[in-house]
Amino acid sequence: MSGLRLFDNSRRATSYPTGHQLFAEGERGDFMYALLHGHIQLSRNGVVFAEEGPGGLVGEMALIESSPRTATAIAKSAITVVPVDRQQFVSLVDKHPTFAIEVMKVMANRLRIEEGSSAE
Repeated sequence: MSGLRLFDNSRRATSYPTGHQLFAEGERGDFMYALLHGHIQLSRNGVVFAEEGPGGLVGEMALIESSPRTATAIAKSAITVVPVDRQQFVSLVDKHPTFAIEVMKVMANRLRIEEGSSAE
């Protein structure tokens, strides 16, 4: 089952306008977000390093380790997201182990992007 499909009928889906800051680098993170519609830009120290579109996940590090956010997430278009707290995350991983693999793929891809940008 695709990770995004898990959120298709969520009653927790929330919409935000272009320019909305979903979260900021350095703040405490209690949620990750599944992106249903729109695009979110991720930046660190003011430098954009990734953009996520429909089906993307952002803020996952906050649920894996208890440390401040490592990036800022800004809506580059109107967005619809589903917030996922730590308890829901653990439940999703328990009920849908492939969801954990999808989260790991997101993290690995971002690490690859960051390593590539630091090599320039």
